[in-house]
Amino acid sequence: PQCASLPRSAEHRAAFAEVLSATEVERAFRLVWRLRDESPPHLRVALLAALPRLVAVAPPPLAEQLLPLVASHLLARAASHASTARTACLLALGALALATRSAFLPYAAGAISIARAEIDSERGGGGG
Repeated sequence: PQCASLPRSAEHRAAFAEVLSATEVERAFRLVWRLRDESPPHLRVALLAALPRLVAVAPPPLAEQLLPLVASHLLARAASHASTARTACLLALGALALATRSAFLPYAAGAISIARAEIDSERGGGGG
């Protein structure tokens, strides 16, 4: 809902404004989204990292559609996968929060909760 006025960094806008049209961003997103769970583990990490970047460069109407989808996916994966995948998801959630700023607030509590659980498991020697 708050994505229409996403305060994006000047670097995000400048780096991709002329390179990617809305159609190209949407096409790239669909490709990454399709491959996100079917790829080898090392490629999945890169694809997870690409999702917030695509939200960051998407025009506001598209970003409004993508933010809940991407945030929910990353939160679900982070909550249900092993430590390596969880770490990749938490990094992607951090990038998504930086890119979308206040629009990320509805997802922040979930991300913080998962991060705390990961830290606690590492402290207890249960990470891995």
